[in-house]
Amino acid sequence: MFVGWDLHSLPVTIPVNVALELAKDKKRCLLIDLDIRRDAIARVFNIEDIPELRVKASRTEVENLWVWPAHNFTRLKQMNVKLLVQKALEKFDLVIINSPYLASSPDRNQILSSAQAAIIFSPDDSKTTELTKLIKASQCTLIGKIQSPEVKAKVIST
Repeated sequence: MFVGWDLHSLPVTIPVNVALELAKDKKRCLLIDLDIRRDAIARVFNIEDIPELRVKASRTEVENLWVWPAHNFTRLKQMNVKLLVQKALEKFDLVIINSPYLASSPDRNQILSSAQAAIIFSPDDSKTTELTKLIKASQCTLIGKIQSPEVKAKVIST
C-alpha cells in the first residue's frame, strides 16, 4: 500500500494511524517513510538516527509494527524502494509507504511500481488530479481519495 498526500495539508498521523490499526489486527506491518525532509515517523516512534553498519527496519514498541525511517535513505548511495518492498514482503504481511512528495519525486515511478494500492490525501484539487494521473498510469490501484479543505487526522480502520 502507498499513502500519498500533500505536505501542507496533512500531518504524518494518517500513515501512522493506518499502520497502528493494521498492527492491532495482528498484521506484521512495515511503515516506510520517504519524507527525508522531516523524518517525522522516526520522531513519532522515538527512533534515533544511530550510525550502524547495516541499515535496517526499526522495531517499535507496538507489537507487529516496524518502521523504516527516512534517515535510513540518507545513508544509502541510492534509493531502491522496489527492492526494499520486495525484501520486506518476505517478512511482513503489509508494507505502507508514506510518500508526501510523490508528484515531484524523481523516483515516483519506482515508488508506484512498488505499491499495489494507493490512498491520496489532499485538499488541493490540482494535486489530487496530478497524483491520480500518476497512479492510473502505473500498475498501482487507487483505492481512495480524501479531499477536504480542512483535512483532520483520523484513525482509519481497514
